[in-house]
Amino acid sequence: AYFQPMFEFVNSKEDIKLYNKVNKTQILLNSYYFLNEDILNSDINSYVGDNWYVNDATWESAIAHELGHYIIFKLFLKSKNVDNITFVNGNNENIINEIMQEYDTGDFSNNIVKEALNKYNINNETKIEIDEFANNISKYAAAKDGNNKIITDETLAEAIHDYYLHGDNCQEESYEIISIIKTML
Repeated sequence: AYFQPMFEFVNSKEDIKLYNKVNKTQILLNSYYFLNEDILNSDINSYVGDNWYVNDATWESAIAHELGHYIIFKLFLKSKNVDNITFVNGNNENIINEIMQEYDTGDFSNNIVKEALNKYNINNETKIEIDEFANNISKYAAAKDGNNKIITDETLAEAIHDYYLHGDNCQEESYEIISIIKTML
């Protein structure tokens, strides 16, 4: 499954009509997995490895992870006072492009995770680092990019996935993230 915050899908070439563009936000499901009954009837961990996703993850709940990306994206847009990025015109094209460039930096997600980590450390009188914090949610929540930095977009999506499956009984690290998200909503 894959989340794509913006995909231009109508008149992507400006030579048709100057601002006749439409974007969509999408969650894509790989049909090899999601339409294959043999795979769907098997344990997700047999494909991704033990503890890759949060405890009790299933093929169906993995979609909650992708919806987590969507929730964070909508929070980001809200923080920028933007309702949507669907219809592009001469008045908003530059703004949409700037917003998407900022979203791609990951700073928004980094800030949420850092705030949750700080609250976790204060509440538990600990000094754990971000790697341990994220790994306590799942291995995927602690995934790193090519620069060996935690991909906090995945940390947030996994925290939402954990909360989806376990509610208030989710990992304490996930709960700190969810508390911040709820406040932002």
